[in-house]
Amino acid sequence: MANVNNAWYLTYDLNTFSHILRWVFLTVMSCNKMARTFLI
Repeated sequence: MANVNNAWYLTYDLNTFSHILRWVFLTVMSCNKMARTFLI
């Protein structure tokens, strides 16, 4: 039972991590777009 719980938590952590990565990536991309429009 403990192994199943650990596996579930690991999957949950990986999903959260990928969501955070996607959010950071989108934020950085939008910041780059704004910086380009202001600089050019």
